[in-house]
Amino acid sequence: VSLMPASGKPARVLGFYSPVKRAMQTSFALALGKSLSSRYKVLFVSFEAYAGWIEEMQREGGKDLYDLLYYLKESGERFLLKFNIIEQTKGQMSYIPPVRVSQNLVYVTIKEWLMLIARLKEMGKFDFILLDLSDSLQGIFEILRKCEKVFTVTRPDRVALGKVEQYEYLLRLCEYDDVKDKSLYKM
Repeated sequence: VSLMPASGKPARVLGFYSPVKRAMQTSFALALGKSLSSRYKVLFVSFEAYAGWIEEMQREGGKDLYDLLYYLKESGERFLLKFNIIEQTKGQMSYIPPVRVSQNLVYVTIKEWLMLIARLKEMGKFDFILLDLSDSLQGIFEILRKCEKVFTVTRPDRVALGKVEQYEYLLRLCEYDDVKDKSLYKM
């Protein structure tokens, strides 16, 4: 699987989602982001309800992902200005601080998530956008459909494999075979 970005094109969106919890999904996403950011411009966006790394990476009184959603109504230049205020970096990787109030995630519509992803993708500022996704989102399968690749981190135990099997069944049942086809599994 080649991860070379196509120069002059919108950012490539990579999704990270697993029905298996405690499988190190975020750690894997951050590690891949760090590796890619040594050569490319990378934006990391966490959609986790409880992102354990929020305290170490968020400025005091800083804005977060929910604030960025508020600015979606702004024109291109104004949105970019607001984005630049919210954006933070760790090493060479950029990121948007995750939400501090996790309940806010459930109220965001799929239309708003897709608009945000499209705006970030078209900004021309990044080669890759990494989405660390969670079950807290409305329309998770539609978001996965917008990703070029979906990394599904799992564990080798029977329960984890059963969860992946159920997830794949649901993808087929809901006609999201394309999401399954672009998924890469990591144990």
